[in-house]
Amino acid sequence: MTSALAGAGLALSGMNLIDPIISEKSNFGIAFYLTQWGFKGKYDELAKAAKMEGYDGIAVGTPKDEKRQFEFLEAIHKHNISCSGFVSSGNGNNFQLHVNIYQ
Repeated sequence: MTSALAGAGLALSGMNLIDPIISEKSNFGIAFYLTQWGFKGKYDELAKAAKMEGYDGIAVGTPKDEKRQFEFLEAIHKHNISCSGFVSSGNGNNFQLHVNIYQ
């Protein structure tokens, strides 16, 4: 993960993306999230890694069963990080089956 951060830092180091004065006045900020893609460990391990590497939180798919939901919420609370709530997925092209996943 550190090499990915270093690569991103090199790519962005010469760019003036946000004027800090505007950022302070508008109360605007940017948060960086570690994605779960390719990660085979538990939520606790992902959250711990995100915290250690300096991320603000994790971006994960929505846990579907109660046990995994509890593990997920426990991990972000334990490591004092946030989560991106915009990562979700479903299978197929049937809208109603997709919506039912989230009920």
